[in-house]
Amino acid sequence: MAGVQALKDNLQQQRDGYDVFFEQISEKAAVLSMVKEPTIPRPHKVPRRLHDGDAEQHHFESEKSMFRAQYFEAIDACLSELNRRFDEKSYEPLRQIEDAFLNAANREPFEFNDTLRKTYSNRIDFDQVTAELKLLPSLMRQCLPDVKRATSLDTVISVANNG
Repeated sequence: MAGVQALKDNLQQQRDGYDVFFEQISEKAAVLSMVKEPTIPRPHKVPRRLHDGDAEQHHFESEKSMFRAQYFEAIDACLSELNRRFDEKSYEPLRQIEDAFLNAANREPFEFNDTLRKTYSNRIDFDQVTAELKLLPSLMRQCLPDVKRATSLDTVISVANNG
């Protein structure tokens, strides 16, 4: 989850730094002879049968403002999708399970909260899982003696599968 938050922070910084980004890209494009200068597409008039209302059509004033809209749209779509995928209620139990496994592997206190227990009590024997997780630190030391701290669930799973 920390990785997702770092990515969201990075995207927000990129969003805030559009002017610098555009200048850097413009400078690099000027160096390359194959890249043409950006231009605003010629404004097209919407046919009368499709035009609804008396509002004027929007026309970008500059290339920079046109690309700004596209740039913000792409970053906003990424941020929105990250929020949709990782801020769901269904993600929370997975995070709690991961935390329990990593804490157990590192000889730190772990527990499964009541909501998780109630939700999965018909599928998971939490007493059995707790007993097995208490054996995990010695299995980690035996299989990976050089590893001082497990930081990835992949490491714990590989030890459990191979140990």
